Amino acid sequence: MASPAQSADRASDNPQQAKRLTDRAEQLWNALRGEAAMPRRDDWSVAEDPDLAPNLFIVELRKDGPETAVMSAAGGALIDALGQNPTGRPIRQTLPPPLRSKLIGAMQAVENGPAHFSGCYPNAEGNDIVFRAILLPLAGTDGGSAPEAALGAISFKLVIYD
Repeated sequence: MASPAQSADRASDNPQQAKRLTDRAEQLWNALRGEAAMPRRDDWSVAEDPDLAPNLFIVELRKDGPETAVMSAAGGALIDALGQNPTGRPIRQTLPPPLRSKLIGAMQAVENGPAHFSGCYPNAEGNDIVFRAILLPLAGTDGGSAPEAALGAISFKLVIYD
């Protein structure tokens, strides 16, 4: 498996580029939703922007709270940065605490629209992995008013300390 330094989104080496990644995800989300408050889950497909795919993930929102949320899809950048595939597992078991707490905060805010978040966490080598992300609400297939899932886009940058 590649290290975060090898697999982190190459575009995220430049903070402006990382910002654009989240902007591109939000622009795609806006295009898909049209006049609706949010797009339906089945409106979205990786084919919409294949260049974003490695940085995308989907979190299933649960009525019993964000701590029980499960990632139903994860792109390669997230898998590589975590060193494991979080798909199908609760976020409390797969995400490092700083990333998990920021994601939970965004999950609580996403009912009101896009939620941006950023931060960093240490890796096993004692270096920091800096992340920037956005979480975007997705309605169920019936197009209800409350989000059933959230589409996320995340970029990483490895900060190496000598």
